[in-house]
Amino acid sequence: MKFRLLSYNVHQCVGTDGHRSVERVADVIRHYAPDVVCLQEVVWHEHDQHAQPQRLAQLLGMAHGAVGLYRNLKDGAWGNLTLSRFPIEESETLDLSLLVRGKRTRGTLYTHLRVDRRTLHLFNLHFGLAGFERSAQIARVLDRADEVAPHGAPVVLVGDTNDWRNRLCSGELAKAGFTAATCHAKDPGPATFPSKSPVAALDKLFLRGHVRAQRHFVSRLADATLASDHLPVLIEMELTSP
Repeated sequence: MKFRLLSYNVHQCVGTDGHRSVERVADVIRHYAPDVVCLQEVVWHEHDQHAQPQRLAQLLGMAHGAVGLYRNLKDGAWGNLTLSRFPIEESETLDLSLLVRGKRTRGTLYTHLRVDRRTLHLFNLHFGLAGFERSAQIARVLDRADEVAPHGAPVVLVGDTNDWRNRLCSGELAKAGFTAATCHAKDPGPATFPSKSPVAALDKLFLRGHVRAQRHFVSRLADATLASDHLPVLIEMELTSP
């Protein structure tokens, strides 16, 4: 079973021109016709019938979705959003925040999807800026992955890792049996940030079990350089035989 996954930090749908446009973000995503969409920094406001999660799902025509909110705002919250053409059977928000002064709250949205009568365990990530933050956050994600996913089950970790120095490809994730699909130890992969002149490969994907990545690429659409401060990364994937 083959499918296309898109990961995108949408920066609250505020573009590099300072203009907020959910429609522009949706246009970029829709161009690539992904089957699964993992978004970070999506905003939800109370009493807003056109809040970003609902509006994006509507614009993209995605029948299945889950929201993981972990940072409170004055009149709402922000977090991660996973949309899918496949059924989402379960979702859970993992709080990855550390009680350290000056550090933002962080979170991961876990979902398990029913793909061709099989379960795909998907973690939509947004890690911290400091190395010690990421180490603690990775440990929490790995603990949960080991709890929910049987041996050999397909597991995907994807999102904004904030891994500026390309340490994740050969660190704790590798020791836990994960393969980096978008980078390796000597190559951080395609740069996604900042979108107008990208120099950092922050948005990455790791996998374990009966799933593989066939190819990956970063959007070069003109609209993508405007829609957010990150560029979306796309990964064409396949569930493999048990």
